[in-house]
Amino acid sequence: MPFPPVTPGGPSREPQDFQRASLEAIRQAAISVGDLPAAAVQTSTPPRAASPGGTGAAAGPCISFESLKSIKSNSSNPRIRKNPSPYGSVNYERSQIAKWAGKPVAAYKAHALECPSNIMLNQIPEEIDFCNLAMHGTNLQVILKAGENGLKAGEKGGQLVPVGNQLKNGGEVLTGESIASQQSLERVRNVCIFGGRSIEVAFERAASYADRAASVNIKVHAGRISEVPIVVIGDGRDTHKLTPRNNMSPTAGINPHCPSRGGSMYAGRSTDIDFKRLNIRGLLCRASDIDFVQQELKALERRMAEEAKLKNLDEPRLDLAVTSFEDFREYVAQNPDLESERAEGTSQRRWVLEKLTGRPLPKYPDFIAGRPRRPSSSDDEDFQRLQAVIANLS
Repeated sequence: MPFPPVTPGGPSREPQDFQRASLEAIRQAAISVGDLPAAAVQTSTPPRAASPGGTGAAAGPCISFESLKSIKSNSSNPRIRKNPSPYGSVNYERSQIAKWAGKPVAAYKAHALECPSNIMLNQIPEEIDFCNLAMHGTNLQVILKAGENGLKAGEKGGQLVPVGNQLKNGGEVLTGESIASQQSLERVRNVCIFGGRSIEVAFERAASYADRAASVNIKVHAGRISEVPIVVIGDGRDTHKLTPRNNMSPTAGINPHCPSRGGSMYAGRSTDIDFKRLNIRGLLCRASDIDFVQQELKALERRMAEEAKLKNLDEPRLDLAVTSFEDFREYVAQNPDLESERAEGTSQRRWVLEKLTGRPLPKYPDFIAGRPRRPSSSDDEDFQRLQAVIANLS
């Protein structure tokens, strides 16, 4: 993105840095990568006609949620099948589908560029947020699409986004199960690794999700890329804050199995956690697929580089490490103290995470037990400053 990345937990940035992050720069970047037609991107606050329900939005592809109807009808989840909404969620139908169905995709993208929470969520910080590390099972087709969207936005690696956001941005539902529920439409389901302490059990759970995403849960089949299971390791971003139990517990997101939708998160258990975004930091796949995965990632980089050259932009790079499932299991076997609270646990977790992300992690912390704290990070300050900037620009 055209403004400085946010570093979770890092020092607060100077106000003038955020002044350079004007909405005008964001809009012009969207035009330069071809993500929005110029007519849909105003140089000042867009008129009401470009918002949902207006009449002046740019022509182009329109938002459709119709695919959710067939997903609901074919779902094996009784709660989704019994939901009175044909889309699988009454609440989502009322809050989002009624608002956006049939509207131009460009109108939603222009709206998203005005939304402070989206601006914050859609950034990929350079530094990894260790508290909110998680794994997600999917297939290669999803990763290539996420990588393409990330490169278009000037971000390395890309992000996994909820089904609802995919549809509102004109995309398709490529794979997934129970995706007609409100939680799946609004957030991405992941498995929490508690800073790496639960990475072994989290991986096995995420790998089982990936196997299904590359077989029985495929919604759009595109050849071999749809059939390659991928486990993503990344850090989540969310506007909903959690009270962490220690410095390895999540500070954001939602525990989908807790009635309060917040809840306690315990290391050592295979616990799902939902995020509004998951920053892709590394990929894992079967050893038999690793060459194919790397070839497809390089082909995507070459294709995007050709587009960038035509627009006089810097050459984009994904910079994603790819590790085989077999190598990961060997790493775990070589490091038996991953769950340990002692110093050897810290060094072993750091080593494994550096292997999976392909980067040094000098700021990876020691475990500190029994220090629950009120969530506070530079994200909150960044969010408030962005709101102030937007108010001044309006």
